[in-house]
Amino acid sequence: MQPRQRQNRINGDRLSQRRVLRGDPFDTAGKPLTTSYIVREFSEELLGTPEHDGSRSTPIDYDAWPFYRLLGQARAEGKLAAFCLGAGLNALTLAATILTAVVIDDDVFDEAFRDVVGVNAEGITVFDERGEDTGQGIPFIDRTVTRLLKSEPMASPGAACLALAWRHRIALLTS
Repeated sequence: MQPRQRQNRINGDRLSQRRVLRGDPFDTAGKPLTTSYIVREFSEELLGTPEHDGSRSTPIDYDAWPFYRLLGQARAEGKLAAFCLGAGLNALTLAATILTAVVIDDDVFDEAFRDVVGVNAEGITVFDERGEDTGQGIPFIDRTVTRLLKSEPMASPGAACLALAWRHRIALLTS
């Protein structure tokens, strides 16, 4: 299947051209699934909000959701970029995972995640080498990536995503 060019809109903001596969699915609100999934996961995992899939909360009004608008605006301004690193399939459960990396400029990250939680429904956030919460994330450097991959508990999709992001870091950080 050959990629094609298509204009996309998020909350009325015209985005730059992006490559998508034919049949790029949209959710029931008409938002690209990859965008809405990523934003919802950020909200759930980093901000500690309840599941946004409709099972534990009301459906999302994307146009009225400030967090979605902030990240959509950042994407439109080139301050946020999402990358698909591949897809994985768990051999035991057959659960599929889309491996993604998102690069966010510092100012947008600081605004969007100023209320990041240390614990959510699925576990705890990652801490520095001394086991301390830095409150500012951890550096994306060889020593940190090696520690996370070799010494910290991490599900295989997360480990694959981190390893691929590290392997392709130059392309991700300069795109």
